Parts: sequence; structure tokens; C-alpha cells
Amino acid sequence: MKKLFKYFLLLPFLLTSCGKTKGEYTFICAEHSFTTYYEDKYFTLDNRYYHEEIALASYASAMASNATDGDYSEKSNYLTRLWKRQGFTNIFVNNSFKEKPTLDSIGVGFASKKIDDFNLIAITIRSGEYGAEWGSNLTVGPAGHSAGFKNSSDIVLNELANYLVNNNFTGHTKFWLSGYSRGGSVINLAAATMLDQIEADSFYPAISTSVHDIYAYCFEPPSCAGVEKEEASKDIYKCIHNIMNYNDIIPLVPPFDWGLIRYGQSYFYPDRILDINFNATERRKLVSNYHFTNGAQDFPDYTIDDWNFYDPGPEAAEEKNLPRESIFPSQGRFAHGLVHQLFGTGISRDQYNVGVEKGIRDIVATFFGYNPDVKEVELGSDVFIDLLFSYSLVQNIVSDLFMQDFYGFTKDIQLFLYLLFDVDENNVEIINELFSSVQAFLLFIGIFLNYRPDYMLQLFSRNNMLGLIFPHSCELNYSFLKSCDRRIYGKDACKLNDGTYQILHIKTPSSVTIYENTLKKNVFSYTDGKMSSDTLSAEKMHDGSIDIYLPKNGDYIYKIESEDISLSNVDEYGTEEIVYQTMSKEGHIVRNTEMI
Repeated sequence: MKKLFKYFLLLPFLLTSCGKTKGEYTFICAEHSFTTYYEDKYFTLDNRYYHEEIALASYASAMASNATDGDYSEKSNYLTRLWKRQGFTNIFVNNSFKEKPTLDSIGVGFASKKIDDFNLIAITIRSGEYGAEWGSNLTVGPAGHSAGFKNSSDIVLNELANYLVNNNFTGHTKFWLSGYSRGGSVINLAAATMLDQIEADSFYPAISTSVHDIYAYCFEPPSCAGVEKEEASKDIYKCIHNIMNYNDIIPLVPPFDWGLIRYGQSYFYPDRILDINFNATERRKLVSNYHFTNGAQDFPDYTIDDWNFYDPGPEAAEEKNLPRESIFPSQGRFAHGLVHQLFGTGISRDQYNVGVEKGIRDIVATFFGYNPDVKEVELGSDVFIDLLFSYSLVQNIVSDLFMQDFYGFTKDIQLFLYLLFDVDENNVEIINELFSSVQAFLLFIGIFLNYRPDYMLQLFSRNNMLGLIFPHSCELNYSFLKSCDRRIYGKDACKLNDGTYQILHIKTPSSVTIYENTLKKNVFSYTDGKMSSDTLSAEKMHDGSIDIYLPKNGDYIYKIESEDISLSNVDEYGTEEIVYQTMSKEGHIVRNTEMI
């Protein structure tokens, strides 16, 4: 009866095909209502350019594919309802969308409509409620594209071929592809493959489709493409648009260090180290969108610059010259650094594939009920975090690491698994097998965290660990996207950026002043050994040197007394490159990184 009453309350949203604004639609995601816009004319726009209209509509489709209520036969209903209200027909969802996910399944839906002289085919990947499919995200393989995403994209393209045949499509046909998270990576590879086939004249022969007819929008996609950066950014792939939250760790795994990137063009929401206006105007819009979107008040509170920094102390910091102080510590930099240090310099792709991958796949899939003899766990929930930080477990883990008792560290993780899965005589053998399959990997992680106590201390903070989870919320990032929509905010809309920034390295400074022309104020100062800023993120290292993180859209005038000053660029993958090895003590850093 309660469920029927809940749907009765939602009935006005489900029956209303559009709101007060032309092309406005209400849709449901995870039992909450949200609004989006859709008009057929969007698909007459040039696909090589990012269009906020298509982006918001694409994200809505991806979100509508995420239904937490009902059994699996009903979990595509929100998506199909949205498509019907937007005028699409020939709607089809594959069997995997209507069944409980398995380790390597993929859910996909198709729909079509006739617009003027062309067909438009919508393709959306199930972008939530993955269940055991999570294990496929961590199936990387020995080389090339990340195997789990590649296999899933192959399935999607096979389903698409059948859909085209079964519906007898002919003539000019365009394709609109969308997906979030796992779905975003699958769309990224599927769109790239379609473009390759179109260019090679080997795509479905009964229709007429060019590379200008593919519109692909991928949200928070993990790295998936095993190609060089130059290849992935070729003109043919410019119609693939990746939109991301810089603080989200999920798009960083699998790591870029293993030769995995993304096809197409990338765009990032505003962040303190990416946008000089973040603290002044952008942050307020981003957060208010999240908290005041209908339904968002039911999600956990999240602020987007609340990462906590912990000083590892002089003894631990001296050898590796680790940070000792931080202003506005960056969660995004922490996530990039952690993944790079752990996988880029620690464990190789081959080592992972041979010795770790199967165990990680199995244990992650088991969290979500893949093994019927072990209870399903809501991985990433407050329950998961609360359990980890209960029973003095974290205190014991940190103590093990500081004492270099790495075997004790792995046994504490085994205890955590026992608590997580409610161990008993019926499942203890299964849990022990899962633990044994990843014990060597856990041992490596323990050694790594002992080597980098700064990462350990920040990681094993309850608020920080929750902070690593929330940035991947699809509802949160949809609100971020809306804040960048000029139809809603006009000229005051937040601005997407390319995910790059600069680092001003200052060795043993005695004084630093940085003035920013856009904000018309001093944005950083260093006097009497103290850093001060209400705008920029910065770190002071053990040796007294300072790194100041400068958004590229800033216009800076600086005056520095120091032994050595240099400037580096950081690309979207976190790779640093020095652009000015030696800088004068006074100067001007302009938006295009030229020195004046």
C-alpha cells in the first residue's frame, strides 16, 4: 500500500509531458523527480561542439536508466517513459537490462523517431544498479582497451545491429548516445568504434550515416581506451564529449598510467584549482543546485571543498619531502596522486592482470550478491563506511601501518570482510577464499601506505572517505551540469573547463604576493613563514618550498623573494610538465600561460 501511495504522489510528474518552459520534461531517477529539456532541433547542431542542450538531455536519459525500486523487469521503465514523452518509438531494452546483472552483463536501451529528413536513434546504457557488473569495471586485461568496457561496448554494438535490422531502418540516420559512469565508458568506446566503421565505410550499409551524425555524451566515465592521446583526440572523435567532476576518483580507475585514456573531448565542472571564480560565485551555484533540486534534499550533505589534510610529522615527511601544511586541500589532487602513486609507480598493468584482477573482480561482484551464499552489501554506502570506522578497526589499521605490521594490516582487512558479510559457518570458507585471492594485493597496499603516510592519514579519515564517494553521485553531478546551463543562469552560468591548471613552485621563499586582476584583489601571500589565501589552494613542503595551484583562467601579477621559481602545466590526466624552469621575481602570468 505504501508503494502504491508513493506512486500516486508521483502521478502528476509521470502524466505531465512538459513543464512551463518549452521542451521541459520531468523524469524520475532513483525514485526522485528532476527536470530536463529536449527538442528535436538539438540534433541539427554541429556534433563536433559541446552543446549544453544535448548534454542535459543526455544526462537525463542516463539518470532515468537508474531505478532503485521494483524488480529488474521494471528497472528500465523510467527511461522508456521519458523516451515516450519525448516522442520516441520503436523502444527496445535488451534482456540484460531486465534481469539481475551478472559479472559481465550490460544493459542497453534503444529508441527512435523521425525528424525532418532523418531518423534519430537514441542509445542509453544502464547507468546505475549495476550489481555484479561492477566487477567488469575492474576487468582491465593485459593490453589495449580496458577489457570489461570493451567487451560491453561490443555487446551494445551487436544489439544495435539487431535493432537496425529488426526495424528496417533506411536513409539518413543519426545516433544519440548517452551513459554515466560505467555506462559513460561503454558509450565512449562504442561511439569510437562506430566512427571508425563509418570512416572505413563498413557501418550498417542500409542507412546513410556520416561522422557528423554521431552525438555521444559520457558522464564521469572511467578511463577505458588503450590508445595514445594523439589518436584519441583526432578530429573524427570530437563528437564524443566527456563531462567530469575533477574531485571524482572513479574516472581515474583504471589508471592513466596503464595507457588508458578516453576518446574525444573532456570538460570539467568548476573547482578551486580549475576556476579562479570558484570561491566567489561558482561554488555557491553548484551546491545550491544540488541541495534544492527536487529530491536532492534526501541525499547526504556534500560540500565540494571540504577535504581534510593531516600533517604526517617531520620524521615521516623529511625523506620524501611531503606536504606539512595545506590551504584549501584539493580532493582532486589527492585522488590523482593516490591513483598515480599506487598504480603508476607501484603495480603495473601486467602485474594486476596476472596476479590481482580475478580476485578483485570476484570480491567486488560478491559485494553485490553475485555469490548467492554470501549476503549482498551496499558498497559505498554510509553503512559500509560506518562499519569500517567501528570496532576500533581503523585505529588498528593505522597502528599496523605505522608499526610496519603489514601482515596484521591484512588480517584486519580480513576481519572487516567478516563483519561486512556477517561471517558464519556457512560462508566463512567462501570469504576466506576471497580474502586469500587479494591478500598479496592488500600487503602491497599496506607497504605503500606506510611509505606514504600523508596518503594514509588523509585516506583513513571518515569524512575524507565519505568525500571520495559523494563526488560520483549522478544526482550531484546533474546539478553541477545544470549550473553550467545558460538557459537557466544566462550569462552567470558556471563555466566548464578543460581540467588543466598550473603549479607555481617556489623554493625557500621569504615573501610572496599574488594579485589576481579578475577578482581585483590579492589572492595569496606568504610572510613570516605563514601562507594566507581565501582563494587559492597551496601546500608547504617539509623543506619549506611552496606549491601554489593556479587556475588557468586567472590573470596573476606576482612578486616573490625566493631562491628559485618555476611554473608547471598539469594536464587533465594529472601529468606535470615544467614550462618555465626559471622565472623572474616579479612578473605577470596571463591566461594563456605566457610570461610578461
